[in-house]
Amino acid sequence: MKFFFLIAFAMTTPLAFSQTAFDGQNAELSAIKNEHYIYLDSIYRLENPKINANIFLGNSLTEQGNWQSYFKDKNILNRGIGGDVTFGVLHRLYEIIRHQPENIFIEIGVNDIGTDTPTEVILDNYEKIIKTLQNNCPQSKIYIQSILPINNKINRLGLPNDFNSKVMLCNYKLKKLASDNNITFINLYPLFTNRKGFLKSNYTTDGLHLNKNGYQTWVSFIKRQKNL
Repeated sequence: MKFFFLIAFAMTTPLAFSQTAFDGQNAELSAIKNEHYIYLDSIYRLENPKINANIFLGNSLTEQGNWQSYFKDKNILNRGIGGDVTFGVLHRLYEIIRHQPENIFIEIGVNDIGTDTPTEVILDNYEKIIKTLQNNCPQSKIYIQSILPINNKINRLGLPNDFNSKVMLCNYKLKKLASDNNITFINLYPLFTNRKGFLKSNYTTDGLHLNKNGYQTWVSFIKRQKNL
């Protein structure tokens, strides 16, 4: 199968953000040179293609989910890599495509926001991810899952106070992007948000990552919506 990769990874036009120029090429290189990324990407590539797989693709929130135990009757591949960003996902799409999966659940973007990647760049990368998968996995059903909020009250990760407003803006645009490309948007955000707009404290370990309760809520929603 010919691989129609749509992107040149290096950004050719820097975008202004927070009074500085965003260096897309450096962001890409930083993503794929991370030791944890290199290790897991190499492990994933060694696995044989899995027929009729359901792939969960994302960052640490995906990596830390025990998806096979949540969906025992399904053929699951966990393709989460802690610390990953949209640039990193773009770089490893071939490994996803070779499985020709039945379903692809994408969860990525929180680390992009945390590293001040402009929303326009995140959306552009998402569109490239979607188009590449649609062109190379025409039978696969693609799901975009909303970016989750953080909890500033117990945030021990040094994330900025306006983080959740950026998440909300990005989710708003991701929902439209999903609609424009005829794919399903799974809006997890309201389920995880308290009345003050923070990640519910009983769902998190550190203000960002999820505990057992958080994953149970996530999985239950997917099952209720009959997405898997």
